Amino acid sequence: MSKFTYNNDLTAEQNTLCSKLCSLRMSKMAEELARQFQDPNEKLRTFDERVTDLINAERNFRDNKKFNSLIRQAHLKYSQADFDDSIYEPDRKLDFSTIERLEDCAWIDEKHNLLITGPSG
Repeated sequence: MSKFTYNNDLTAEQNTLCSKLCSLRMSKMAEELARQFQDPNEKLRTFDERVTDLINAERNFRDNKKFNSLIRQAHLKYSQADFDDSIYEPDRKLDFSTIERLEDCAWIDEKHNLLITGPSG
């Protein structure tokens, strides 16, 4: 469990609120709230915008944590593999539009299978 570190730039009430969020296991939400408390421009934003940022910070953190955990559990040979510029070299004679469609992973959401044939490398 993440513990909130007292922030001298926040009031006692603000520190208590952030600490309570951490005790509820919402550490990224607490960090975002502390950031909002310190930013004078945040008062210009609507309540909905501010709450959305709080929720998104926590959700993104949890999604990334889950993703990284699944990547580790998969024991992939090249866990840091990525589409880089070398895939688009003309001598590879690849269909760029197909590569871009594969890269956005929409085929996974659409529950399609992917079968790649031919020489590798």
